[in-house]
Formats: sequence, structure tokens, C-alpha cells
Amino acid sequence: CGHAAATDELARRVLELAEKGGAEEGGGAEHKRQRKLCSAYAIALDCGAHRDLDASEAASVAARLCGEYAAAVVKEADVDAREHIPADGLLVSAANALFSAAGKMTSPAREGTVLLAIAVLERGCARSSHHADMRFALMSAYLALGCPTRAHAHAKPLDLKNIQMDTLSHHLLPALDTLGSRAVARSMRRAVEKLHDDHESGDAGDMYVLALRSKAFSKASEMVAFKQRLAASHQLADVRADKALEEALVACVTAGVEAAPAGAGVDGDATEQDIAVAASGLDTLRANEDMCLRPFWDPLPGACALCGAGAVEGLGGRQNDLPAREEAAWRSRVEQKRLLALVARAAAAAPASAPQALALAESHARAADIAAGGSGNQLRREAGAVTCAAANAWAAVAAGESDAIEKLSKLTTAVAVAAAGVETALREHATVYTCGALERAGWLANDGARWAAVLLRQARRTLNARDGADADASVRAALCECAEAVTAHLNDVVDKLGRDADALAAALVSEARIVGSSVLPPTWESDLVAIATKVAEDQVAAANAIADSLAESATWSRGAALSFD
Repeated sequence: CGHAAATDELARRVLELAEKGGAEEGGGAEHKRQRKLCSAYAIALDCGAHRDLDASEAASVAARLCGEYAAAVVKEADVDAREHIPADGLLVSAANALFSAAGKMTSPAREGTVLLAIAVLERGCARSSHHADMRFALMSAYLALGCPTRAHAHAKPLDLKNIQMDTLSHHLLPALDTLGSRAVARSMRRAVEKLHDDHESGDAGDMYVLALRSKAFSKASEMVAFKQRLAASHQLADVRADKALEEALVACVTAGVEAAPAGAGVDGDATEQDIAVAASGLDTLRANEDMCLRPFWDPLPGACALCGAGAVEGLGGRQNDLPAREEAAWRSRVEQKRLLALVARAAAAAPASAPQALALAESHARAADIAAGGSGNQLRREAGAVTCAAANAWAAVAAGESDAIEKLSKLTTAVAVAAAGVETALREHATVYTCGALERAGWLANDGARWAAVLLRQARRTLNARDGADADASVRAALCECAEAVTAHLNDVVDKLGRDADALAAALVSEARIVGSSVLPPTWESDLVAIATKVAEDQVAAANAIADSLAESATWSRGAALSFD
């Protein structure tokens, strides 16, 4: 409490001094005054100045800063759009104040406030097209509303490349895997891999030799350290784990199909060494989020990878370094993905040996428990529990365990709980998609449902190949019952996802005006309607993509419920 009081007082004094200094300098030093005010708000933000603002106070702060910006930008008409102007930071601070207030609101006021912040930042980007702070803030805000296409539209002008692919792609890549286009996500993963492959294949060695020839020995030492740092990149490990997962999913879906796509063949003979390799190097993984390699933009890589904070909580305010619990969690998330790929490949190459199946499922469950322990979002944990239950159920069936029926029942329960949580989020307010609702549906679709469906299919395939059908009759019946229940739950979520884009846009505009009718200068009012329309269209597109993924998983699950050969 004492620390919070001290930082609040520091924030207040910084702002007072900035205002006083600006008034004394007068109009002859307008740029200097604006820079001082922007810096003061940035420092105050670090101290938590906006932490306790309510809706009306946040709207008042934002209105004042937007007014200052509107007056200042008129005088900057001749400045190139690629250059920043001193007043740009005023809009960043205005948006941060709105984000802070939004995190404490309930729906639909929360969504209206985020839309206001987006309108503020979009106006700034229209003038200063190369302002990274605004772009990153817009990416986070659009993703909070479930708009991957709009977020990607702001990522493209940033032109992330080279080392930035390692240090900054976490702002978008996890969300694209959940909400957006899989093709775009694959493209980003390839770019991350290319950075590391190019560095390993020649850049690192060439630069090291050049430094030695030039007798720049300190530079050579730095290059060795940089190479070691890149080798321990969490982003690279996560990207490679995702790639292995995608390949394993294809192997599971096409197992037993005569015309399987190229590269779908698998060697499912996972050994104890493979399981050990999946856990190797985790303690040295680093997210490269410190000031040595990039400027600071929220949220931190660990929070993105685990969705540990709420959809709006944390926007507009710097987070502390990751606590040890969360750091261990995102490292275990990489291990979990690696092990899930081994589980899927073993299932696709059935029949798996009993010890192999059980060892894989046990190791996957351990990693999943650690990853879930660091995630602050209950619904993310529920989606992960579906995957874990699916792996356990497949292993029990494949190994002929006596508790196979119990494990199938636990999978049914896990899917029911996760689906109910998503439906609750979707029903939170009838007129808007609440912040995080679409992301939660995406977690179920892409983290849980598809693995439940394909592993049920592989469990059915295992039973079909097994002699002594009579002995497995009760397990077969339980598997059919589980698959039918999973199919029904997924279809229920699909039915809840649909919304009308025009109605969504109208509701968002209405809420934004209720929350902050005075925030936007009169000439900016038309921006709000246009932005709300784009947000609603993007939300509907994301909802449709998630519904398609769930429907596909339901089809796979239904196949597992068909009569056995």
C-alpha cells in the first residue's frame, strides 16, 4: 500500500510540474510544451496514474488530451505522414486512460470504451502512419474485441523483420492461431524460422569471422552471446512446437486414408528419449522482452502466449516482469505442445504399445498442469483440460486400461464444462461480443475440440484393429457415447456464435457515446461509426471461422461415434 501511495503521489507531482512548466513557457514553445506533457503522462502511466480512474474521469482526461491534439495537429499540416509530431503522445495517453477505465467496467460499457480508444488511436495513425506505439496499442485493442483482421492490418505497416520477428511477433501470432487465418499464422511462423535458419546457416559465422579479422574482439564476444541468446528463443521454440502440432494433426486426420497428403506419413514410435527431448532446454528459454532487444510494448510475451490476463486488463499499463510461476507456465506450454505432437503421432501410427501410450499421456498431463497453473484465465484452462482429457482417454483405450471408460467420461465432462463456459461468455450481453468472448471460443475450437475429436477417432481406429471385440464392447459403447456428447456440445456452441454485423455496429456506437460523448472532437464523430462497422464485420468473420472449425471437429467426432467395423 505504501508503494502504491508513493507512486500515485509521484505521478500527480509529475503531471503538475508538466502543466506548470507548459503554462510558463507560453505559445512560443508549443512543441516543447507538448513533448513535456507527453513525457509526463508516460512517466505517470508507469507510476500507475490511470489505475484508479472511473469512466467519467477517464473520459474527461481523454477529452482534454484529444482536444489538445486536435488543436496542435492543425499547425502540423506540412509535416510528412511518416514523421512523428510532438502531439502524437497525447493520443497514446488518452487511449491508455480509456483502456484503464475499460478494465474495470462491465459489458457493454467496456466494449464501448475500447471502441472509443480505437477511434482515438486510428485518428492518430491516419496522421502519423509510422507511429509504433499507436499501432501496437491498436493491435491489442482490436484483439480484445476479437478482430484479428483489423489487428493484422496494423501489424503489416510495422514491417516486422529480422530480429523483430523474434521479439515482437508474439503480439499477433498467438491470436492468429486462435482467431484468425491459419494461412497468415503459418506465414508468420515461417518468417520467425527463416530469421533463425539464416542466422544459423551463415550470418552468425560470417559476422564472427569478420569481427575477428577486424580485431574487434569485443564485438566477436557480443556476437557469440547473441547467437546463444537466439538459440534459447522462446518464440522459436513455440513456433517449432506449433509447426509440429499442425503436422501431427494432419497425420491424425489422414491416418488410414489412402490418399493422404504428402508429408502426412508418421513414425509414431516415441521413446523415453523423445519424451525427455520434449522437456529439454526449457529452463534456458527466454522471451527476449527486455530493453536490450526491443522497445517496451504491452503485453509481455508470456502473457500473450498464455492469455494470462483478461482481454482488456493490462492494456494501457506496463506489466511487471513475469512472476516465476508464469515464467514456468509458458515454458511448460512449449513442452505440452511438443508432447501433444508425440501423442498425436503415436495415435496416428497405431497400434501404440501400452507403456508408450501411458508414458506420453502422463508426461503431457504433467506439462499441461504446470502451464495451466500459470494461466490467469479460467476458460483457457478449461480448453486445455479438454486436450489433456482427450490424450488420457486415447492412452487408456490404446493401452487397454481398466479405467478407459472412466477416462472417456472425464473427457465428456471436460468438453461440457469448456463449452458451457464459452456459451456463458457469448451470452454475457445480447447486443455485443464481450471482450474475450470470441477468443475463448477460439481456444475451445483450436486448443481443445479438434484434439478431442481426432483422438477419439484414433481411439476408435485402435479398437477396430484389436482382436477380441467382445472384451471391448463396453469400451466401444462408452466411446460412442462420449463422441456423441462431444458432437452435441460443439454444435451447441456453433449455434450461439452467430450475430448480425449491423446490429453489432449500432450497439457498439451507442455504448461508446454513452460512455464518452465528449471524448471525440466533433469533427472526429464520423470516425466512430466507420470503425464500429469494420469491427463488427471482423467479429462476424472471426465468429464464422471459429464456427467452421468447431463444425469440422464435430464432424470428426461424429465419425468416431459411428458403428464399429
